Amino acid sequence: MKKLKLRKSPGPDMLHNEMLLHLGLEGKKVLLKLINKTWDTAGFRTGKQAEDELFRLSQKVIDGFQKKKNTTAVFVHLLQAYDRVWRKGLLWKMRELTLKEHIQDLRGRANKRLRLVKRLASISSGTDKNTLRQLYVGNVRSLIALQSISSKTNKDLLDREQSQAVHFISGGMHSTPTAACEIHTNIEPLGSEYMVERYKRSDKTHPNRQRIDTWKPTGRLKQKSVMDISTYLQEKHHLPNNIENLQHFCKEIPPHHRKYIANIRTQLIEETSKKHGDSIDIMITAQKTLDTYPEHWIHVYTDGSVFKGTINGGYGVRIQYPDKTKEELCESYESNCSN
Repeated sequence: MKKLKLRKSPGPDMLHNEMLLHLGLEGKKVLLKLINKTWDTAGFRTGKQAEDELFRLSQKVIDGFQKKKNTTAVFVHLLQAYDRVWRKGLLWKMRELTLKEHIQDLRGRANKRLRLVKRLASISSGTDKNTLRQLYVGNVRSLIALQSISSKTNKDLLDREQSQAVHFISGGMHSTPTAACEIHTNIEPLGSEYMVERYKRSDKTHPNRQRIDTWKPTGRLKQKSVMDISTYLQEKHHLPNNIENLQHFCKEIPPHHRKYIANIRTQLIEETSKKHGDSIDIMITAQKTLDTYPEHWIHVYTDGSVFKGTINGGYGVRIQYPDKTKEELCESYESNCSN
C-alpha cells in the first residue's frame, strides 16, 4: 500500500488510493483478510504447496462426474511469468523425459541415507523412535515424497524404501503391515493418498481440510478419486480418525520476528582428558569455555551417562536465565539407578 500513487482515478469500486492509505489498523486487517480469501494460491506461501490446488481441482472434477455436473475452471495467465523460458525446448524435454533413471538414482541416494537409520536402530545402547523418525523424514523421505506420485511401478519401488524404514523405526517384524508401522511412527504414506493424510492434519480453516471433512462418497462411476482411495485404505487397515494436527510454523510469532539460532558446543575450548587430565585444569578450562558465552544469553547445560549402554543410566539438565534464576531437570533410567 505504501507504493500506491496519489491523485489517480479510482476503479469500478470508486475507492481512491488516498482512502486506502488512510485506513486504520482494523481496516487494514479486514482488507488483508479479504485479499487472502480471494487470492487463494499455494505457490510461494508458508505452509502451502502447489499440489494443494491440484488436489482440490482434481477432486472437484471427479466429484462433478459422480454427480452428473459440469466443472468450470478459469485459468489466469500472468504475463511475463515465463518470458525467458525456451518453450519449444521445454515441450521437447517433457516428451522425451523418463523417470526411470531418475527414480533409480533416488533409490540409490535414499538407500545410503537409510543405512544410518538402520545402524542407529541396531546399536546396543538403542535409539528412541522420535530420533529415528526425524532422521528418516528429514534425510530420506524428503528425497522420495514428491516422486511417489509418478507411475505405479516407480511408486512401488519407493514404497519399499519407506516400508523398510518404518519397520526399523517402529521395531516391527517383517510380517507387520506397513500401514500399522506408519501409524505407529506417525509417518504419512507415500503416493496421492498421503495428501489426504496431510490435509487431515492441517488447520481446520484450510480449504482442503474443510473439503475432506464434508466429503461424502457417491460411487456412481468406477473412476476413483484420491478421497475414494483414502477411504478404502482407511476401512481396509482400520486406520484411526483421531489424527494430530501438523504445525508448520508458530502462528503466535509475527513474520518479521528475528529468529536466533542456538550456539551448541560439545567440546571445551582446550583439549582435555577426563581420565588422564588434572581435575583442576579441567575445571579451569570449563570455566573459560563458559565465559565465552554472553551473560544475557540463556545457558543450558546437559549431561548423561549409562553403564554398558543399557543399565544404571540417567540425565541432568540445568537452565540458567540472564536474571540468575535457574531450572533443573533430572531423571534416572531405572528405579535402582546409581547415577
